[in-house]
Amino acid sequence: MARARANVLAALEDPLPQKVLNVLELPFTAARAATVPLTAGDRYARAPFALSLLGAPVWLCCYAHARGARNVFVGGVVPLFYVAAVVGAACAAAAWHSTRGSDDLPFAAATIFALMGFFVAATWIDVFADELVTTLEFFGVLLGVPDPVLGLTVLAWGNSVGDLSTNLAMAKKGLANMALTACFAGPVFNMLVGLCLLYTSPS
Repeated sequence: MARARANVLAALEDPLPQKVLNVLELPFTAARAATVPLTAGDRYARAPFALSLLGAPVWLCCYAHARGARNVFVGGVVPLFYVAAVVGAACAAAAWHSTRGSDDLPFAAATIFALMGFFVAATWIDVFADELVTTLEFFGVLLGVPDPVLGLTVLAWGNSVGDLSTNLAMAKKGLANMALTACFAGPVFNMLVGLCLLYTSPS
């Protein structure tokens, strides 16, 4: 509660443009908090954690539906969405009950839910990346710029800005070896996994 109050006070002190951006970002922040379990000590809170266990299975069903999964039933009768909602509610209730009076999660449970949060966060990244590419294609059509040129310029530069800031932050904290490794590991991972998914996708 104290951390949330401090965040609110810090947000009130932001300049007006940042406040506008915070308001526009609020729906996405709320959706992320309601679906991605956070288990780190400085981010964990009992109520948001239980809520994320309720929202994560529902979001994964919505994500699968958006990616082409249609009319998925369990046992041929019950829609998967309803099953996911029931499972999520049961997990949320169990987490709420089992974490009563505790300030953090056991290490084993925190590891499992951290991996789950990583997977759910990856689906959010996939959705936003898909929308970003679609938006770039739209502006490319309006401006008459070919898709390969957009990929080599705007999309490539935009994709690299996040890695640049992260690597610089790690280097400034004394993690030079990790930052240098990330300079090569990130692009290689993106290239190998991206090309693999591209050439193995049905479409």
